[in-house]
Amino acid sequence: MRKYILFALILLVFCKSVYCESITYVTLQDSYLEQNFVRTATVTERDILIFRNRIREHSQIFVRTENGKEGWINTAHISLKDSLPLTDSITSKYWTYSYYQDIISKRNGEVLFEYEPFWQNEYDDFIMRSMGDKISWWRYSSPTRFDIRDTVCSIHNFSVSGYIDFVNTKIQQDNNIITIQVICVNKSDDHPEYYLNQIFNEGETYSLIFKIDGNYMDVFVNNEEKKLCTLIGVEESFIKTINSITKDEPFDLSQIIWPRRANGTMDYPPPIDMNSYKTTHHTTDNLRLRDNPNTSSLMVTTLSKGSAVQVLETGEMQTIDGITAPWVKVLSESGYTGWCFSGYLEAIPKEEPVIVPVSTTPEPSEHTENIEPVRSDISKTNVFDTPIPVAVGGGIVLVAVGIILVVKRKKKN
Repeated sequence: MRKYILFALILLVFCKSVYCESITYVTLQDSYLEQNFVRTATVTERDILIFRNRIREHSQIFVRTENGKEGWINTAHISLKDSLPLTDSITSKYWTYSYYQDIISKRNGEVLFEYEPFWQNEYDDFIMRSMGDKISWWRYSSPTRFDIRDTVCSIHNFSVSGYIDFVNTKIQQDNNIITIQVICVNKSDDHPEYYLNQIFNEGETYSLIFKIDGNYMDVFVNNEEKKLCTLIGVEESFIKTINSITKDEPFDLSQIIWPRRANGTMDYPPPIDMNSYKTTHHTTDNLRLRDNPNTSSLMVTTLSKGSAVQVLETGEMQTIDGITAPWVKVLSESGYTGWCFSGYLEAIPKEEPVIVPVSTTPEPSEHTENIEPVRSDISKTNVFDTPIPVAVGGGIVLVAVGIILVVKRKKKN
C-alpha cells in the first residue's frame, strides 16, 4: 500500500513538473539570471527561457535557459511565448478592492470593518496567537494588492501578511475581457480561514477572468458566474491616502484621481465638504449627472427620481424632449457633483413665515364676567349712533320750550 502511495506522489510531482516545464518565455530585452546576488548567465532579446517552479517577491521567477543555465530573472524582462503582452494600463496600476473608495469618501479608516470584519472581530486574537502581543490593527492593515503581469499574477497584503502567487500559462484577450490560465504556486498559511485561502490551493490550475470597465475590473474564477471581487486601478497616491486615513495621519485629497467606469460613472462619490449643503430641488425623473452641461459629456452618476440636490450654478438654456430649461450644476445629497438638465428638476417651495394674530379681546374665565368688546375704529363711527348725544339734545329742547312758555305768560299779565 505504501508503495502505491509513494508512486502516486512521485507521479503527481512529475506531472506538475512536466506541466510547469511546458511554460516557456521569450525575453523582451537584454538581461541576466542571478542566484545569491551572483550573475549566472546573460540573456539577450528573444531568448527562450523555461519556468522552474519558483516565484520570489512577486517580481522574479526562477528559469532555465536552453543551454541549461538557471537563475532568477525580473518578470518585467520576459513575456509568455505565443501570447500577446498585456497593456501598461493593466500591468502598471495598483489594483485593489473598489470598496476602499468608501474609506476616503467618508474619511474614516474604521469604514474598513464593514467590508473586512476580520479587523474588528478576529484580528486581536490572531495577532496574540502569532505575535504574542497586542498591536493596533491599523499597523498591519494595508490595501490588498492584485498584481497582474504577463508572466505572473499575485494577491498580497490581505488579512495581515497573506499572499497567493500564480504563474501564468496562457493569456487570451478579447476586447475588454482578459482570461489568464494560471497555476497557484505559493500561498501563505497564516490565516487559512480567509476566503481567498479557501478558494485557491497550491498546485491547482485556474482560469482568472478580468472584465475591464474603465478604471474598474470585475474578477471571476473559472467561469463568469463565480465573481471573486471588483477592483479599481489606482496610483500610489490613492493607496497612501488610504493608509494615512487609517492611521489618522494628515492627508492631501487634491492628489487623488478618482476611479471612473468607461462611461464616466463612479460607484462611490468623491470626497467633498457637505457642511454647507442645503436641498433646493428634487428630481422629477431619473436624471443623469454629467461632467459638463451637454448630453455628449461623460456621466458622473444617475440620480433616481425624487433625489435631493442643491443647485450651485446655472448654465445655458437648451430644449430637450420639448422642454426648454437651463443646464445647472448641482451637488446631490449623496455627495456627487455635476451638471444636469433642469427641465427635470422641481424647486422646493420656500417656507413662508406664519403670522399669528394677537387678540385684543380678553379670554373669558370662570372668575370674570363676559366683557363686550370696545369699538376702537373711531373714524368710521357716527356720533349720533350713541345714546349720549340723544340725551343731551333732548334736554336742550325741553329747556327751550320752558323758556317760551314763561315769556308768553308774562305778556298776558
